[in-house]
Amino acid sequence: MLLFTVLGTTGFLALAVLGEGGSAAYFAHAPLVAVAIATVTMTGIALSSSANLSGGEREDRGNRWVLAAFGVLGLLGA
Repeated sequence: MLLFTVLGTTGFLALAVLGEGGSAAYFAHAPLVAVAIATVTMTGIALSSSANLSGGEREDRGNRWVLAAFGVLGLLGA
């Protein structure tokens, strides 16, 4: 889970940096720097937190296909 979280966060931040025209152009804007810092901070907090939103109910493993669908939609959205 740690690896997927770090890779996903890094990947989406990298796409934002590339979309802005590179790291120099991205970090030249203070609001974008704040967004990057907030994203990294929230990712660190989420990884170190033991909180769980699950109600304790087990779901059918046959429903896991939606994870791949959300991954594709996320990449298309990026």
